[in-house]
Amino acid sequence: RPVPHKWREDIEAQLREMEELGVIRRSTSAWRFPCVYVPKKNGKVRMCVDYRKLNQACHTEAYPVPRPDDVQEHLSHAKVFSTLDLRSGYWQLPVRPEDQHKTAFCPGPGFPLYEWCRMPFGLASAPATFQRLMDMVLGHLPFVRVYLDDVLVFSRSHEEHLRHLEEVFRLLEEANLTIAGDKCEIARSEVGYLGHVFNEKGMTPDAAKVEAVLRWPVPTTASELRSFVGLAGYYRHFVSHFSSVVRPLYALESACKKEKNNSLVDKWGEEHDAAFLYL
Repeated sequence: RPVPHKWREDIEAQLREMEELGVIRRSTSAWRFPCVYVPKKNGKVRMCVDYRKLNQACHTEAYPVPRPDDVQEHLSHAKVFSTLDLRSGYWQLPVRPEDQHKTAFCPGPGFPLYEWCRMPFGLASAPATFQRLMDMVLGHLPFVRVYLDDVLVFSRSHEEHLRHLEEVFRLLEEANLTIAGDKCEIARSEVGYLGHVFNEKGMTPDAAKVEAVLRWPVPTTASELRSFVGLAGYYRHFVSHFSSVVRPLYALESACKKEKNNSLVDKWGEEHDAAFLYL
């Protein structure tokens, strides 16, 4: 599929940077996967490789990924918090040389074939693989919780927090993992993490996310409904009787899927409106 002219320069720049960083390299593989492009709000584009067929042929790792409420359970008496963000997290993991040719992709006509030297997004087991690595490095520390490339460090005092950070930085350095300093929050009384706000009182929803739910327009398609329910469901532990309230919306979305009809026209009723407004 041709790359739209308005994105070509941006795509070329991304490929050039990744090649210079050793993230990708030119390939002569017999494998080739297509790319899809997602526009960004700033006018640029995100390039993604469509690995659906590769994922169907691969063993998918079932390593568990934590939830926000798993984090809250361990924050008793914590007063000082830091959040650390790994720089281009997935790219810090190498792809085995004998498997690199299987990741080959082509952005479109006029572009060469590339393959990944570092782990790309889009592979079904990538999140579980990365989570397992981070748990191996930091998972034994009782004052740390990790969700993929997002790290939360929490302590009872500033003095204790400095010792905790020193230990975390040492372990990350030994594992050759680097953090993005401009995305870190250090020694704060309150931090945002996984769409929630954590402080000494516990966990609350992120105000911006709550505002997004409150401002959500009434869905007119099953796709819009699915997006809304997904966002609202992320905060289900703050909503009394969430499962009962959302049941009519799940049923409506499921019916549309069976009928292969995305429109909610003539299907949206009072019970759906009541559930939507409650959430």
